This record gives sequence, structure tokens and C-alpha cells, in this order.
Amino acid sequence: MKKLNKSEIEAIHKKCINLVKRKPAEFFQLKKMYKYEGSCNWTDLEIDYRRELLSTAYHECVHYLFPDYSETMVKYIESRIVNVCDSLDMAYFLKILANKLYKSELQKKILKQKKVLLLGATGGIGAQLASLLHGSGAQLWLAGRDVNKLNQLAADLSLSSDRFFQVDLADSNAVLHFTNQLRTLDFAFDIFINAAGIGIIKSFDKLTTAEMQTSFQVNTLSSFETIQAILPKMMELKKGLIINIPGILGKVPMAGAAAYCASKYALVGMMHSLREELKRTEIRITQLYLGGVDSPFWDTIDLRVQRDKMVVAEEAARAIWFLCQQPSSGVVSEMVLQPFNHQAI
Repeated sequence: MKKLNKSEIEAIHKKCINLVKRKPAEFFQLKKMYKYEGSCNWTDLEIDYRRELLSTAYHECVHYLFPDYSETMVKYIESRIVNVCDSLDMAYFLKILANKLYKSELQKKILKQKKVLLLGATGGIGAQLASLLHGSGAQLWLAGRDVNKLNQLAADLSLSSDRFFQVDLADSNAVLHFTNQLRTLDFAFDIFINAAGIGIIKSFDKLTTAEMQTSFQVNTLSSFETIQAILPKMMELKKGLIINIPGILGKVPMAGAAAYCASKYALVGMMHSLREELKRTEIRITQLYLGGVDSPFWDTIDLRVQRDKMVVAEEAARAIWFLCQQPSSGVVSEMVLQPFNHQAI
């Protein structure tokens, strides 16, 4: 087994600190949460629990940073960090982690047992979002096109077969079957998230009527029919949250995106009108305008793009997850998230 000197161990510890800043509390596989009494100060943690947090968190960090290392090597590095690194650096690491645990517990209280319908669950953003919501204690119902990915996601999240729906939104008959299934449910969803969509990017002169119809079917009509199916039960309670993701092209145009822009502008207009109808209720409508997100969406797009400079799918999912935790006294009507290098708004 390779031995590491002090400077090498300290360098690994710096990487661990950077990792704990970026990753959510759930990443560190911490089975037990410290019971705070209105405090998230790391000094309030019991000594034994500090050791447990450090040991478990360092273990996950090293595994992530060095996936090829053996379990023996990981445990060696973990013990060397504790014995070699400056105590103040370890305290800083622990403070960040403790704050994340505290915030995670608060977020779980907000979303715990909330009934969430996620449309587009098998996409690059949807799958990440499903994991975040599940980790926050939400009850999930998933809908997606790819049956294999849907089955795998449902298995990963331990969802029963009545909690997921396979539906191709480009097929109007499939959408009708899906919405009829939703109408048979005897409860209201607390949150509906429409993360599905199709992008047909080509010049106007080459765009076909069939492609325009497909864009509207997937991006506009499927959302219309899904909301029509679930809204009556929300109306009975006069509360709920609807999150649509029209994307940045639902707000600003782009050359070669006539079908996509038209269908997303239509979605936005439809939601603005619905918001006016729901003013006397506590049913909130939120539009998330995402700029370029590095996801499988771009795999079939014949366009030169810098995917390495796009918003990563995990961060886009966290933005939607954040929107699911809106305060009861207000609403986030819209939010824009776009890459630094290409800010359209």
C-alpha cells in the first residue's frame, strides 16, 4: 500500500473541504442526524458525534475523489487526515458539514410527506431532481418516456409500481391514458413539476408542420392536459404549487428555434392566464427559465455549443428543488438560471 507524506495528506484534505462546500448533506451518507435545539453551531456537537461525522464524511470524500483506491487505502487516508492535519482545518470542515446537516433537516421538514408529481423524470435534470426530493422526504409520483430508466429510478428510490407512469408525451393517446390515470387518484398533489420537453432546432425554411405539431404536443398540450387532470383536486383544497420549466427560449427568441420558442411562449402565456384565474386561491405558479444546461437534451441537437460551459444538470435540479420550498406567505413567480458565458437576460 502506498504511503503518503504530510503535504500529500494536507492536499487531499483541501480537496475534501472543497467537496463538502459543493455537495449536499445527503452525499455524505450520514445515517444519523444530530438533534439541534435551534442551533447549527458545530461547537454544540458532542465529541463522539464529531468523530463520527468526521470519519464518515472523510470516508465518502476520499471514495469520491479517488474511486480506484481500495477500502484499505481509503481508511488509511481517513486516519492520516485526522492525525496529521491542522485541527482548525478539521474544525472548519466540520462546521461546514454541521451547517449543511442543519439546513438539510429544515428542508426535510418543509418537503416531508409532500405529494409531488414529476413529469420528465427520466431526463438529465428530472432524475437528479427525483433523488433530491426523495432525500427530502417527499412522496413521489414519476412520469417519463424511457421505461428502462424509469424502472431503474423507481428501484433506486424504492417506489412501488403505482408511483410511476411510462408516457410518451409526443403521443396524444398516451397522454390521454396518463391523464385518465391521474384522475383516478383520490388525493391532491401538493406540487406538480413539469420538467419534460423537446427541442427541435432548425432553420425556419426547413421546419416541417409535423415538427411544429410535435413541439406543441410535447411542450404545451401535454402540460395543459396534465394540469387539467390534477387541478380540480388542488382547487378543492385551494392550495398547491405548479412549476413549469419553459427555459430561457420561453422568454427570449433564438434563430433556428421557431418551433421550440413558439411552444414555450405558448406555455408561458397559458400559465400567466391560469394564474389570473387562481388569484383567489393559494395555488402558486412558478416559471423557471433555464439557460443552457448540460444534459442529454443536446445529444440530438445539430448545433455547435460549449457544453462544458453550461449549467450542470445537478445544479439545475437543485434550483427546482429550491423552488419546491417556497414560503407560505409568498410565491416565486419566476426565476432565471443561465450560464455565466451566455446570459440572454
